[in-house]
Amino acid sequence: MSNYKKLGIFLKPSLETVTEITKTKEYFKKIGVDNRFLDDEPHLTLLHGYYKDSEKVVKKFNALEYSAIQYQIEAPHVFYDDIQEGFHTLAYLLKKNQEILNLQENLINIFRPDLQSSFSNIEKKYFKNIKKYKYPFIGKDLIAHISVGNLNLKKNHESIINFLSLEYKTKGIFESLFIAEIKEDTFFLLKEKNHEI
Repeated sequence: MSNYKKLGIFLKPSLETVTEITKTKEYFKKIGVDNRFLDDEPHLTLLHGYYKDSEKVVKKFNALEYSAIQYQIEAPHVFYDDIQEGFHTLAYLLKKNQEILNLQENLINIFRPDLQSSFSNIEKKYFKNIKKYKYPFIGKDLIAHISVGNLNLKKNHESIINFLSLEYKTKGIFESLFIAEIKEDTFFLLKEKNHEI
């Protein structure tokens, strides 16, 4: 797989949402437990996988047009024993949004990975999507969310309980659509498209 690069396509929320979620990330950094993704800028993941010709993928991305998409954060949520990392992913769930699903469907048809990312312990219900799209969380199987981070904490840890009791609800417009290379759980921005007004 040395010739392949892992790329992902993501939506960046509004500055207000980025600022608020970054504060939550900083709080969890101070706890000092093993974690992943706390340093990532807040985002909604639309897809990721391995691509043989990353330059071709970026050229296709440059040709895309991206129109503004609104979102609404509904509630904090925890994905316990998260399927990719084995820790717990703390996130903010978004209200179901057909525009996000339409964008994702368009993107997966243009940018279907050559090889899938690794998803350990994935439920069988996602196998059909992996076979067809090389990505499990497509369409009705996408749980749209913005992650805070993936943390090695006990399920009943006080900070998880406090997080779940937060009342952070907001509406916004995704500022941009971006593509990044992913190396060792770190994003490296390749191109970003701001929404057209």
